[in-house]
Amino acid sequence: MERWPKIRRLVKVEFTPHEFMSCVNTIEEKMRRARSRDPRLRLEFIGEHFGDVEKGMAFSARMQCMMEMHSSPRIAAFTQRDPNGPTVSRMGLFHAAALAPLHYDDDHQFFDEKEFFDIVELEEKALIVENKGK
Repeated sequence: MERWPKIRRLVKVEFTPHEFMSCVNTIEEKMRRARSRDPRLRLEFIGEHFGDVEKGMAFSARMQCMMEMHSSPRIAAFTQRDPNGPTVSRMGLFHAAALAPLHYDDDHQFFDEKEFFDIVELEEKALIVENKGK
């Protein structure tokens, strides 16, 4: 019997960058309105947003994996740190979180660092080109 069947299903759930960013923006707005940083409330809002527990869990897993990428030295090129406030992540990071293959081993899911940052770089270039046309 497979030890982690749910993780195996979660890695197959797909997102578009637009769908992923829509959730990020919606959840952040709801958290601001609620004046809360409670992770349980965040999970509740994510579940409401998708109306699908598995998709909500997959979104949360991808966000967690993206946060783990912050330990990479490559992250500095795609974030801005405000000494008096939060770190601001560039859009390409969220696009990569939506698009990068999600891997798993015995006890957790993760992004391959090289794959993830290759996608970030491609998405950043595409966003620059897209914004020049506006």
